Amino acid sequence: MTKLTALLVFLTAFTVFSIPNSVALEVETDPLHEGLVDESVVLKCSYDEPAKFADQYIYTWSYITEGSDKITIFINNGGEEQSFGEYAGRVSTAGDYASLQIDNLVISDTGNYECDVDFYVSGDQGVATTRLQVYQIVESVDILDIERGDYEFVQSGEMYTAICEAENGFPPARLEWYKDDELMSNGSESILDNMDGTYNTRSEVSFITLFEHDGAVVKCQSNQEPAIMDAYIDDYFILSVSGAGITSFSVVILLVSLLFSSL
Repeated sequence: MTKLTALLVFLTAFTVFSIPNSVALEVETDPLHEGLVDESVVLKCSYDEPAKFADQYIYTWSYITEGSDKITIFINNGGEEQSFGEYAGRVSTAGDYASLQIDNLVISDTGNYECDVDFYVSGDQGVATTRLQVYQIVESVDILDIERGDYEFVQSGEMYTAICEAENGFPPARLEWYKDDELMSNGSESILDNMDGTYNTRSEVSFITLFEHDGAVVKCQSNQEPAIMDAYIDDYFILSVSGAGITSFSVVILLVSLLFSSL
């Protein structure tokens, strides 16, 4: 046996006995995480710790593009953390295991993420994927041409129209109209795509003003799903109705009279 052959045999034996076989590590996360713009979220990632060399690990978090490419955004190598790209300075290990905290969320953080846990000495390694959905509460709700809380002077019996807009929300807000906290029939609604991941909503409602509506509070309120969006933004004004004392009963009588006169 030549010296070269003996060296190759030794290196082969050293490799076989010194490097453990890779063991599939069970890594777990939730299928969906949700967060709000400008706030923080923790992407959970847990595993069963190996019996030996548990302090020799590398956690790698990647963002998975629509084309299934993986972009590394964070690495924790035995406690030494590095963050990359648009996530630099915004991500860190959270609590136990390999969970990742993302701060100052933006709409574009929405997407699929992979948690890769590698105990490179013991040979235990596994991955798990999750989806992050980032929402944005509308920045404002405004009834056009009326200051918040102002009186709107109208004549009894006239058809009154109000327009309300909600700006920069995701998902798009649904606008609801109330009169003294009683839900009115919703007006016509349109959605505008702002091309930045957010939407504006515009709603128009019309109703006949009655003398009994004098002093009523008319409110336009945003409503967004899911439950994480449990924040309602609104705007309102107060009706001041003057003129002849036309009531809802009077309107019914008028409509009936018009019906019979047309027969």
